[in-house]
Amino acid sequence: MLSATALPYLQRAYELDRALNAQPPLPGVVLGYDLGYAHLLLGDYDAADQLFAEAEAGSARYPELAGLKPRIASHRAEILRARGDAGRARPLLGDALALQRAAGDRQGEVVTLQRLARTELDLGRAEDALVLARQAVALAEQGRYMAELRDGLYLLADAATAAGDRDAAGGYATRARDMTRAHDREITGRTLAQMQAQAQQGLAPDAVAARERTMRSDWLRNGALAVLAVLATGALWLWLRGRRRERALAVLGDTDPLTGLPNRRGADAVLQALAVQGSGRAAVLLLDIDGFKGINDGFGHDVGDCALAAVAGCLRAASDADDLVARWGGEEFLVVRGRTTQAAAFALADHLRRQVAQLRVEDGRGGALPLTVSVGAASLPLLPGGAGGWRETVRAADRALYVAKRAGRNAWAGLWGLDAGTHVDAFSVLDNPVQALAQGWIAIDGNRPMDWSQARPKAGKAHGRDNASQRSTDAATG
Repeated sequence: MLSATALPYLQRAYELDRALNAQPPLPGVVLGYDLGYAHLLLGDYDAADQLFAEAEAGSARYPELAGLKPRIASHRAEILRARGDAGRARPLLGDALALQRAAGDRQGEVVTLQRLARTELDLGRAEDALVLARQAVALAEQGRYMAELRDGLYLLADAATAAGDRDAAGGYATRARDMTRAHDREITGRTLAQMQAQAQQGLAPDAVAARERTMRSDWLRNGALAVLAVLATGALWLWLRGRRRERALAVLGDTDPLTGLPNRRGADAVLQALAVQGSGRAAVLLLDIDGFKGINDGFGHDVGDCALAAVAGCLRAASDADDLVARWGGEEFLVVRGRTTQAAAFALADHLRRQVAQLRVEDGRGGALPLTVSVGAASLPLLPGGAGGWRETVRAADRALYVAKRAGRNAWAGLWGLDAGTHVDAFSVLDNPVQALAQGWIAIDGNRPMDWSQARPKAGKAHGRDNASQRSTDAATG
């Protein structure tokens, strides 16, 4: 964590500088500012505010640090907002914004605009927050400040939600998630291994202590300015490196290393967020590679891995940019499309089925693998009005997938909840889809005649990955 990486180094350098200098030199002022910012990120507002006040006074002695003043003003105003004093923070942020615009500090301007937007939200002014958030996003796009752009899109989603525009909020949140996923895909296990190896090359504690004693002696004899500058730079580098490592670890924890898609854990988080947004109906599709066990057994796991990667790439290319495409487990994939209709969802199921059927993946013997998928689709929420959470929708998609599997390979089946005009619970639908269809609670469809009377997976089989082997057996014998 940040407190375990940057803070000790920054704190140590800061204490050495203050012990050696009655008035901190220019590098020492920057060092105090950096330490204050670290405390701000950690939520230690008292320490942060004290360090910012000190840095503000110190920067007045150095004209080259004039650019710090508006950033410090923005940080201190943000501390007020975080402490619940949005009324006092608002004019201070406005003053800081004017100074940053005059100085041409575009990145600082983006951050301050975001803070102003948050302040307006705190004050219950959602429309004003939307205006400021849009300005921040536009500036971030112009300057290609990607981290600020992602933050700004999430802020826009919050502001749109507060303004009552849930459709727009869902769009902003989806775009932010897509940016995050695109960034995540650039991080690989090799990068993480390299960073871990670098971290292990640090000096032993005894060596660190001996080096510090030598450096202290040198500073007292020859002066500390140059060394402090290097130390401050090194502390910042360690901080940034630690943050990159944390981000890489978090990303790898949500990403399937074979396909580069989000894994089940990452997909769960998106499904939860989508269910909470409540912006219309979404579609959840589960796709299972037909006869995958036979591919692994007949051609080897390396060829099986190639098949998985090829299907993953096909699904990503055949889906919209805003769709979630994830590896759900084993040979099973998940596709989620927000704000859609029954007809569009079922058309997507058939489209993805057809695209996979056209794939050509070498079998290692001069031929091509017989790749097809079966697809189950369901609505999220399962029934209009929010009846049933996202887990019920996934169970419904799994039931539909089971029906498609029993109907033979290369098939899709869909279940879509309808407005029945009465209270209908999700359990009744999942327990007996045929009765639910007769009652007018759901619509079902598929690319061929299917038997929904056996829609319940066999007893003893858990949902998800554990069903995969049973489906493969059904497909091999069907």
